[in-house]
Amino acid sequence: MVPPVEVTPNSDWKLVWADEFNTADGSQPDPAKWNYDTGGGGWGNNELQYYTDRPENAFIEKGSLVIEAKKESYEGQDYTSARVVSRQRGDWTYGRIEVRARLPQSQAIWPAIWMLPTDVAYGAWPESGEIDIMELIGQQPEQVYATLHYGSPHISQGGSYSLADGASFSDDYHVFAVEWEPTQMRWYVDDNQYFSMDHWFTSSSGAKFPAPFDRRFYLLLNIAIGGSWPGYPDENTVLPQKMYVDYVRVYQMPWMMVTPEPAVTASSADATGEVPVETSGAPISPPAQPTLPTVKVHTGEDQNYNLRTGPATTYPVVRQVGGGATLEADGITEDKQWLEVLEPDGPGGKAFIYMELTDYDPASGLLPVLHNLPPDP
Repeated sequence: MVPPVEVTPNSDWKLVWADEFNTADGSQPDPAKWNYDTGGGGWGNNELQYYTDRPENAFIEKGSLVIEAKKESYEGQDYTSARVVSRQRGDWTYGRIEVRARLPQSQAIWPAIWMLPTDVAYGAWPESGEIDIMELIGQQPEQVYATLHYGSPHISQGGSYSLADGASFSDDYHVFAVEWEPTQMRWYVDDNQYFSMDHWFTSSSGAKFPAPFDRRFYLLLNIAIGGSWPGYPDENTVLPQKMYVDYVRVYQMPWMMVTPEPAVTASSADATGEVPVETSGAPISPPAQPTLPTVKVHTGEDQNYNLRTGPATTYPVVRQVGGGATLEADGITEDKQWLEVLEPDGPGGKAFIYMELTDYDPASGLLPVLHNLPPDP
């Protein structure tokens, strides 16, 4: 067996929430930290399982939480599993969310470690966002996926990580993590970063970047069976299948450790089957950044733009400015690496324009015409 991977986050991250699953064998997850989503009906993905809150589907064994997917008739479905959630027991805005787990495999088996918004403040899925820390489809046991869902119409962007030399994520435990900050998210397997995102949006009226990922999210751990993406069980499918979770640890930087006051609001169930929650906490703002010199950007367009600038190591400036001959973009300096412009009225309602600052001339303070650049994929 490969020795356990002990991941030590940057010293700025402080442990704020954890479950090591060290309770008695056969017990269920700590009800002070976990609850269940239950039911069938496909969960927006044409899935086949019925999620239960029974100890047959979620239990503690030898220091791990075990989620077990089984073939059995239950409540009109042919399969059962569990979807264990931290909603209203563990909810965070920003942080490093880290899960050490050993995954199942087999045709149509779909384990996931992911996050949904507690408050659904920007509207039904996907407008309020979804953060997929890890997904695997059982017929590809060597590969995991990271995905960010947002916008309306729905946009998803992601990456993948594969083990070498024929290894499988069912062979041993691995650490899956996301580091979520206001202007960037980074995904890791065993502390190897393999994907990052630094732009997204919500179609909710008046909401600006970094919405929708500036509100509380909670964690979900589950195994689905079948669905539009993994396909459906066949003669190669082996059941039962288990996902073992050694621990869940959540870290935050000191400025993230703020509990927003909830305000009552109405919400409705989303396309994933998400249960509505009747609160809406205020977003948390990052610490203020120093004021930097202004650069004028020639656009040749008469419309409004949202500008975002900066290297990956600092928080980009986000502000809306008027269109016309020039745009004044605070925070662009010679050490900055990129400029991004969001056209609110662009194709499909949203269009990102991205450029490297290789042609920046500090003497003139002008950048090339932006509307001639291709959109960022």
